[in-house]
Amino acid sequence: NVRLISKDKTITAKKMEYDANTTIAKAWHNVKFTDATSSVDADFMEYNRTTQIAHGLGNVIVRSPGNNIDTNEIFYNRLSGTVTVPGNYKTIDSDGTIVEGKDVVYNLNDKGAVFNSEVYITSKDYLIYSRKMTTNDRTGLTTFRDYSKVTSRKDPSQYVITKDGDFNKTTGEAWLRNFSEVHYQGKKLTAKSMYMNEKTGYGKATDSVFLEDPEQKMFIRGDFAEAFRDKD
Repeated sequence: NVRLISKDKTITAKKMEYDANTTIAKAWHNVKFTDATSSVDADFMEYNRTTQIAHGLGNVIVRSPGNNIDTNEIFYNRLSGTVTVPGNYKTIDSDGTIVEGKDVVYNLNDKGAVFNSEVYITSKDYLIYSRKMTTNDRTGLTTFRDYSKVTSRKDPSQYVITKDGDFNKTTGEAWLRNFSEVHYQGKKLTAKSMYMNEKTGYGKATDSVFLEDPEQKMFIRGDFAEAFRDKD
């Protein structure tokens, strides 16, 4: 039942070692680090009071407003408000969204995340796979910068494949570039640049537009196109 209390943060553990020369504290067994915004549970933790960086190992659970992170290793920088997870992790957001992957950096201050490797996201509306993406819960913006696939859970025949795209979940708007693909009811739409609004059902595409409809045995090619989902 050792406790280290320093201003707005506390570390509790079964065993602890502290060096006042290096300002480094090491804690073992049932370690819990708490501050005003979050808490970290771990089997082992090293905390530098000067740099304010905590390094947790073994059965790590990070709890913060909005989500929990389960992993085996984290680096928590209190000055920048970032949590770096170099290995595998799993998070569950407050809305039930599950995120699984490897190598991610969370910013607890601006609610942003940078996924530097493969990530799988399961939400109530979508299944998302991406090799590189970023999200920001405050702005609602998600960016895709490598191969990514977003599939509708209500209708798996509706999905988007892109290597360069942005999606705003607040407004329902999406901007797709670099010949992304939109699949809808058996149709496939590609173009150099596309815009879609999920809420209004309006979309447009420019430059090398190609719409393929195998069911109707036809295709449409042009330089500019508009789509109206509700009017089919």
